[in-house]
Amino acid sequence: DRGDWTALGQLLDASHASLRDDYDVSCAELDAAQTAATQAPDCYGARMMGGGFGGSVIAICRDGRGPAVAEHVIESYKTLFLASQPGAPTPPDLDIIQAKAGPGAQLRPIPDDDDDEPPFIPAVDLLRTWAAAAAASS
Repeated sequence: DRGDWTALGQLLDASHASLRDDYDVSCAELDAAQTAATQAPDCYGARMMGGGFGGSVIAICRDGRGPAVAEHVIESYKTLFLASQPGAPTPPDLDIIQAKAGPGAQLRPIPDDDDDEPPFIPAVDLLRTWAAAAAASS
């Protein structure tokens, strides 16, 4: 259902577990960061992102609570990692990037010539223009 953040969080957590357990594309550092995020009270859920074997974790948090979740992850991450990997060297510090979800993909009209905005050109039209220019120059 629209706006069901708890369900979205459960799906993110299940997706991470599948990537870790079924596909073996996670790593101890990602698992520790994901666990640290999901243990934060204001985090709905988290999963690894990217191609695996290192990379990023995305966490969905209550509105305005991202800084608190980030602080929890920073405080918990190394302890969780070292507990899961006895004798391993201390992992590197995390880079935390906070973002707010936008409205998603949208159709935008091409503005009139007298507007100050640059024209919106669909990517397909740009590719056709570049392909034509490349063909003409060869």
